[in-house]
Amino acid sequence: MTGKLVAAQNMLRRPVADQFKDLHHSMRADRARETGMWLVSSDVTGVRGDLRIAYGPTSLLSPRGEVVKQVPLMTTGMIVAEIS
Repeated sequence: MTGKLVAAQNMLRRPVADQFKDLHHSMRADRARETGMWLVSSDVTGVRGDLRIAYGPTSLLSPRGEVVKQVPLMTTGMIVAEIS
């Protein structure tokens, strides 16, 4: 079984973060479907001062681009999944 790991650090200025927070999965799903591989994405969550925010998410996407597991936005956590 093959897969990809995307270690992201999407600490962005608030307007840009708000624009992209719901797009991360669609972009990652496109990559999973293109490659036919599982995709694990870990991302930062939190705020830095008044200007920057990171929503996450840490997630696992199937080769079909479906979100299998996800840590909720703005939550620190870990996912565990058995894949075959």
